[in-house]
Amino acid sequence: MCIYRVFSYIVGARSLQKEPYHERVDDLFVQWFQNPVSFGGQLTHRNNQRKPYFQRFLYLIRQEKLSIERDREAIKRFLIWVNLWEFSNKDDIYKSLDYLKSNYPDPELWEIVRFESEAV
Repeated sequence: MCIYRVFSYIVGARSLQKEPYHERVDDLFVQWFQNPVSFGGQLTHRNNQRKPYFQRFLYLIRQEKLSIERDREAIKRFLIWVNLWEFSNKDDIYKSLDYLKSNYPDPELWEIVRFESEAV
């Protein structure tokens, strides 16, 4: 889906990390994130499997723009989608996921993303 590609660049664009765009990008991403068709367990091209997606997700959790309780189903969809990423792309988010596990304990959510190699 093209929306994945668009967001993969929007959330990572340095020029959009500053005002007045930062809040607009956050609002747009949260709207897409909460949409029931977003991240529907659909494998996306490896070029769309980008660390900035997860970094923005983490930022929105920390800023309480996404809520573990209120947005639980959307977060599950997102994590299932992230779990479909190629191992090398998932490996880039390991530390961010550890941060979530430590600061927002919820094994049911964070254990969705697995890091074992497919060769195992």
